Amino acid sequence: MRAPKTLLGWLRWRRISPLVALCFLVSPGFAKSSGLIVTGITENETVAQNYAAIAKSMRAGMEKRGFGGIEVIDQVRRDEVLAKIAATAAKADDEFWLVLLGSSGTGRDGLPTFQVKGPRLSAADLREALRGIEVPRKVFIGTNHSGGYLEALGMPDCEVLTATAAEHEQNQPRLPEFLAKEMERDPAASLAELGARAVDKLKLTLQNQGLSLGEHAHFYEAATGKILVAPFGVSGGEPIAKADERGPENRSDGTPVNAPRIVIPEVESDELFVAREATPETRGLVEAAAAIPNPDGYDAIVVRRDIELIINADQSIRENVQARNYLVTRQSFDAWANYSFPQLPPGEVTRVKAARLILPDGSSYVLNAEKLNDSARGGVAGLLFPQAEAGSLIELDYTTERRASYGLPRFYLEKELADSVPIERLSIDLKLPKDAAFHHYLKNLAGQPAESETEHSKVFVWNFAHLAAFEPLPNDPARREVVPWLGVSGFDSWQDFTGWFRRISKGAFDSGPRVKAKADGIAADHAGRPERIRAAYQYVTGLRYIATPCGIHAFRPRTPEQTLHNRYGDCKDKANLLVALLGEMGIDADFVLINRGSSTDTKFPGWQFNHAIAYVPPAEGQDQGLWLDSTDPSTPYGAIAPGNVCRQGLVFGEKDARFAEVLPPDDALGVQSETWTLRAGTDGQWEGGLTFVWKGILSHGWRAQFGRLSPLMLRFAVNESMSQRLPLSDFTQVKVSDPYDLETPLELRASIASQLPHWPGAPREVVAPF
Repeated sequence: MRAPKTLLGWLRWRRISPLVALCFLVSPGFAKSSGLIVTGITENETVAQNYAAIAKSMRAGMEKRGFGGIEVIDQVRRDEVLAKIAATAAKADDEFWLVLLGSSGTGRDGLPTFQVKGPRLSAADLREALRGIEVPRKVFIGTNHSGGYLEALGMPDCEVLTATAAEHEQNQPRLPEFLAKEMERDPAASLAELGARAVDKLKLTLQNQGLSLGEHAHFYEAATGKILVAPFGVSGGEPIAKADERGPENRSDGTPVNAPRIVIPEVESDELFVAREATPETRGLVEAAAAIPNPDGYDAIVVRRDIELIINADQSIRENVQARNYLVTRQSFDAWANYSFPQLPPGEVTRVKAARLILPDGSSYVLNAEKLNDSARGGVAGLLFPQAEAGSLIELDYTTERRASYGLPRFYLEKELADSVPIERLSIDLKLPKDAAFHHYLKNLAGQPAESETEHSKVFVWNFAHLAAFEPLPNDPARREVVPWLGVSGFDSWQDFTGWFRRISKGAFDSGPRVKAKADGIAADHAGRPERIRAAYQYVTGLRYIATPCGIHAFRPRTPEQTLHNRYGDCKDKANLLVALLGEMGIDADFVLINRGSSTDTKFPGWQFNHAIAYVPPAEGQDQGLWLDSTDPSTPYGAIAPGNVCRQGLVFGEKDARFAEVLPPDDALGVQSETWTLRAGTDGQWEGGLTFVWKGILSHGWRAQFGRLSPLMLRFAVNESMSQRLPLSDFTQVKVSDPYDLETPLELRASIASQLPHWPGAPREVVAPF
């Protein structure tokens, strides 16, 4: 019996149900297309993560296209790639797709080569491997210099899309991430259509970030043998929106999914937010958040925060953050339902990957993250949740990338870990480059990390529960002394730090003829050692303070000669000049780095300083050391500015450096006095005057305040501050002595005209002296 000619007849002849046959035909085992995604050598952890995410997205797109055989390989050798191409292509009788992600160089033959382990994979190798494949081939080269592959790989039934032109486009291209997204969105589209849409998206993103287009995709059209530029003969436009196919957000048994990690669904829509009905998962998340104890009544609680901090060998930083925040009351909305993300390309860029608002009933609004990122402008990108209600949850997933800041030649970073509200669970994943001297330090928080390694990084992971809110109070120590923070430094030790500082400052501390002449003049006018120190201090303090922290001068002081010639300088310059003047007069003095207004952790080496002063060690006739801040124009000689007191100063001696606590002299306490003179007037009112006198350090704050006030503002300030002490009174003829004359006490005088009817109505502190 001959077999029927039609498919339906054949199925009946073989007694196979057409419905069953259809299931077999569409099952993965009978798929007609296959794909291979190869990631070559990557330079650091951030790039490796980028390509891993792109490869995952491209695989998802291939799966939506119905591919049966999909291989994803990375960090392999040339022979392994060629073998995988042959094996994967053998599974296809319709199409074979090849994707290369990574870096390309130029071989000896002038053609591009793909960077893999061992010998490079040349364009000739790829051409030979692809020629042996009988089905149509689609190739995407997502590397720099990728345009050079077009001529080598262009052949009948082989379409090639490259991310860049052949020459002069050496940076890692961004097109692969956009192409991967388009593959997921519209899996039925052709490679040319996907490429055209990806180029459109890339151009829009760069335009919104204020960046120029530094890569130009090309396409080899197999049907015509032509090399095309975008839009490759097709319309870019927007892909057709597809219905969400994620399915119910709960386990197969119907119980809520309360996964330890934050998983936010993706959406496709023309709207910024997509409304979703409640699910067992979302209801469970809200119930779990509401059950967290909140005895102190905070307006919000961070239910979970996961931070991945990646430091690369080139000092660039990637910070991945996932957070789930519970809005307890409406008062939390300003701080926890409104978010701002830095957009300062190319130095710092934040990309929101996903976000959603879950209302108290479990219904939700899911963010269309791509629409938000497309609309972001330079400066700050804002994300608002106007639908928020008390009892809602907000989930965020975003990434911030910062280019290396070479203003500081050696790496240093501090990241605060606590927040203004409690954090129920905090996870920190720190990745440091394997082959670079980076060290980490956890301050004000106990816990040992779990350690592991990736190809590029050493990994340290901490997990904390019930992290208390940080609420600064008056008279607290310096913030970094009490708030938990994680530090990363490129310095091995303080000895390493001081050696580095001396190297970059070589020659900066050398004196010169102008300095010697000035020191000789001071010595000629002042015979005694104390008088000479005081005169040098007064002279340098009187020079103008101008900060010009450009390049290395953010750390290296200018020479004393330069500062004396300019007659201005920043704190480093002025401290350096003061030390040089004293040295020329035979008075030992040292340059000091200090963290004014904050603190220095002497256990963790790194750039923790924002100020420089001078130190004069004890000597004959001087029982205690002198700490001299020649930058502060409000600090009298012998006193220490409040921001410096009790700080740890790094004192650079002639041969070594050491930390010392900045303590005031025993006799440095100031004096404040006030004198009131009142007499009865002929009209029944009171008149007279008052005098305030401040000496020593107690004059510091008043000198700084009075130095900024005009005569009218000064009178207003005195009347406002005295109105409670002597009501119904007018203070006129307000005069203050020169606040910048540090040699004389600060004095304020004012006349008084009071309408008080009788003395008993006057404040007790005014009546008592009479």
